Amino acid sequence: MSRRSILCVNADSPQWGQVRLVQFVDRLAQVFKHVHVYQSYQPTYSSGHYAFVFASDEIHPTQSPIDWAAWESLKAETRYYTPDVHYAAFMLTAQVKGVLRQTPPRLSDISTFHGKHGASG
Repeated sequence: MSRRSILCVNADSPQWGQVRLVQFVDRLAQVFKHVHVYQSYQPTYSSGHYAFVFASDEIHPTQSPIDWAAWESLKAETRYYTPDVHYAAFMLTAQVKGVLRQTPPRLSDISTFHGKHGASG
């Protein structure tokens, strides 16, 4: 992997696999500078709530600039992913924040959120 690479991996259910999730994040944090949990809600998964881990040495998932104009120029028709969902995925529940040994991003810390990708608000 290059320094600008991103590793994104399936982790576990943040409700049922908290210990495994924390261990996984801690191990990746020994290798990568930026390690962040993100989540999705999957109605077909038993708990409905699933976590993934983003890891990179140079790219931060919510603070590094994202070229949303390039994304929009692709005219990709997605049924789930949007710029808003990208940022929201890193906003963790109080329960998940409480078990991690890291400070997850807060919406107020994201300088690239409002006005940069056509979001209203």
